[in-house]
Amino acid sequence: MLRLLQGPILGHRSPALLRLALPGRAFAKLSMSINRMDSQVILAEERHRELLRAEMEYLATIPPDRLTMREVFDCLHPALSAKMIMKHVPRRFAATMRIIENLPGWNRVPELVSRHSQLNEFYESLQLVGTPPIDLKDFTSVVKQMRVNGRGMVSNAISGIFKVHRDSPKADRDAVDDWLDQLFLLRIGHNMLVDQHIACTSVEDGGLGSPTGIIDLRCDVSKVCKQAALEASQACFQQYGREPQYSLENYSSGSASAIGDSPCMFTYIPHHLHYILLELFRNAFQATLEHATDDGELRRRPVQISVCRDRRRILIRVRDQAGGIPVEVGEGVWSYMHWCAAREHRAKHRPSEASKDEKIEEAMIGGGGLPLSRQFARYLGGDLEIRSLPGFGTDARLFLPRLDSELVERVPSANGKP
Repeated sequence: MLRLLQGPILGHRSPALLRLALPGRAFAKLSMSINRMDSQVILAEERHRELLRAEMEYLATIPPDRLTMREVFDCLHPALSAKMIMKHVPRRFAATMRIIENLPGWNRVPELVSRHSQLNEFYESLQLVGTPPIDLKDFTSVVKQMRVNGRGMVSNAISGIFKVHRDSPKADRDAVDDWLDQLFLLRIGHNMLVDQHIACTSVEDGGLGSPTGIIDLRCDVSKVCKQAALEASQACFQQYGREPQYSLENYSSGSASAIGDSPCMFTYIPHHLHYILLELFRNAFQATLEHATDDGELRRRPVQISVCRDRRRILIRVRDQAGGIPVEVGEGVWSYMHWCAAREHRAKHRPSEASKDEKIEEAMIGGGGLPLSRQFARYLGGDLEIRSLPGFGTDARLFLPRLDSELVERVPSANGKP
């Protein structure tokens, strides 16, 4: 039998397991509530699981609300950000589980079974620690642990789906990529809300004590570009023993030429921007190093980085001179399956190099490549385009809205489409 408190559904765990799952004060609060016999409902464990499942199935039918950057920024007080998490994140967990269950044969893919089980645990943990009154230190401890436990999800999900796609000749690659896009959009969204809470919570309560959270009201695009370009260049040196040449120029509407080292400010999440740029620079630098035969040719083929802006938007262009995207790859650059196949090919034919590549790749972007970078761009109303210039090089263009009113989440609808 299970004691179920009035309010959010609580997971069934023994006192010993609850002590492992919850910080001390949260366990004490739950124990006190369980001992209040006048506010309990006695349920069999099987019935409790049915209710928990029914609650998640119901939440999965409700499309996630699209939040604006302003709404997230207005919840700088940890109590408000915790309330926002409890309102939006359980629904997104439920929607993610529904997306997983909609994939035929998902229960035969260990990586997806593990993720599904993990989301169940996350959902239950939130309901346990999020019961009012919320203890901020305990709540922050639980959501921080959720973030730690969720690391590696991107690579694991892609690897699991790649096995399904590889072993099923009839599998539609576009459909698989769309499915992963939906999964990752939801992940970006709930991670953003959790990261915002951790960032704006005081150090004493387990947070970072940032006055604006993860959002920078004066995010300097040029500065982030320089940081990401330096990191990508250093990673290439580790892999190839040499570095590419690159230049960075700033442009503004109304100016006839480059405007020098001019800051380009807007409201954004610097980590998201850094993530996208690191992948763009890595691709351009790597292609250049593999195309140039000597240092003299490297100097003649600098990667050109341009930061352009007007009042409403920012455009970052990354152009290399490495001959363009091979025709057999084409639109495959947007496929998670292409990325996985290339990685498997390296592991099979160049094992020592693949191992080195993998470590650098994981450290830089976590395994999602260009498709995931495009989802980060689209998440807040931007976009990412890649154009191949055969015989010359590749032109990547990142578009970002500059007005706060246009920084709105993109999330999957109830039918799973963004």
